[in-house]
Amino acid sequence: MEAFDKYGHAKQRVQEELDFLDSAKDVAVTEGLNLTYTQISKINKIVEEVGLGLGVVFVHRINDSDIAKNMLHIPKLAARNLNIPYNGTAILEVHEDDHNEYEEAEYYTSLDGRVRFDSGWKTFAEDNGLGPGDVVVMLFDMIDDMVHINISEVA
Repeated sequence: MEAFDKYGHAKQRVQEELDFLDSAKDVAVTEGLNLTYTQISKINKIVEEVGLGLGVVFVHRINDSDIAKNMLHIPKLAARNLNIPYNGTAILEVHEDDHNEYEEAEYYTSLDGRVRFDSGWKTFAEDNGLGPGDVVVMLFDMIDDMVHINISEVA
């Protein structure tokens, strides 16, 4: 098992520091994202608390297009192991000590194999104070035939 950015480049330091790497199906890290040891520790803690679910972890730095164009997408390296329906409704969740916010978002799998969101992501990001430059970890699960995506800020 290796950790990859969205283009398949191995992230050696990430590989060495993620406690759950041997249990995960895929770990995708956005290209050019260099994680600090503090961020890696927080990712390990979040995975321990939330669980691996479907076994796919996506670490992403939110960019302008993700928010302004409602264009968040899950890279195909991560999407291929999710084994979720090609389209449907996902529940976007953020778990923190004092609240549990969620938003329904419509998603579909594009021809290039990435999972993209049609609606709901931008509202979720704005309601939870997520914006360009924020680093998040996304964990995926299937609960009662519904895709759930836990999105937690690590930076």
